[in-house]
Amino acid sequence: MPWRVYLELSAPLAKANPAFLLVHQDIEGGIVKFRTTERLRMFNEILNFHNGDGAGNATQAAIAAHKKIAGDLVRKLKLHKWPETLQNVTGPNAQGFYRARCFACDARGNPDEKGHGLSFHTDGRIACFRGCSYKQLIEVAQR
Repeated sequence: MPWRVYLELSAPLAKANPAFLLVHQDIEGGIVKFRTTERLRMFNEILNFHNGDGAGNATQAAIAAHKKIAGDLVRKLKLHKWPETLQNVTGPNAQGFYRARCFACDARGNPDEKGHGLSFHTDGRIACFRGCSYKQLIEVAQR
C-alpha cells in the first residue's frame, strides 16, 4: 500500500494506538509492506475500521469508549499502582512513553518473556509490540 494511502487510512487508528504510526511500519520504495502475521492483523484492523458496520458514528463511539478505557487504565498506572498491575516498568522515555511486560500477552498464553512488549503514555495511548491488538489490550484490562 502506498505510504500516503496508509497514512490516510490509519490516521484515526494511530491517534488511539501508536503501533499504527507510519514510523513503526515496514516501508520499501514508498510502499508499506505487511510481511508478517502481526502486520497482516494490523492491515485487517485498518480494513475492519473502515468497512465496519457501515455506521461511522457507531465505530467512532466504540473508538471513543476504548480510548476512555485505555485512558483510565493508563491513569491508574500513572498513579504508580503498577506494582500490582504491571511488571518490569521502565520510563518514561523522551516522548513520555513507559514500557512494561504485556499483561495481554500473558493472558492469551504467549508470555512476554523479555518483559517490555507493552508501551503506554500518560495521555491514554497504549500498544503491544508483540502482537496483541488494541482490542485485546482493552478486553484484558477490563477483567
